[in-house]
Amino acid sequence: MRSEFHEAQFRSASDDGLVICPYCKHSYQPESEDYSEDTREQECSECEKKFWLHQNFSVSHVVKPDCELNGEQHKWDFVTRHRDPQSRDYQSCDVCDKWRKTPDTEVSP
Repeated sequence: MRSEFHEAQFRSASDDGLVICPYCKHSYQPESEDYSEDTREQECSECEKKFWLHQNFSVSHVVKPDCELNGEQHKWDFVTRHRDPQSRDYQSCDVCDKWRKTPDTEVSP
């Protein structure tokens, strides 16, 4: 017989922001004002059993280049469409992927 007591470990019980009861598997979306990184007692509204809830937060960083932001000129290239390879209605910058309608000036092929 074991003489030691081992605490149960937290395990992930969520799906796209839903909390899932570890007993009956009932799931719910917590209200944003209820979010906390503190471990707290939670009671399932379905089976009424209590469990510990700890929420983890993560941050995703996304970046986007911009030639103008750096005082540089865009490097425009024509965008060809699959339906009409001769079409030169739009241009895209090779550096920052910004798009624009081709100016109404004569364009040489």
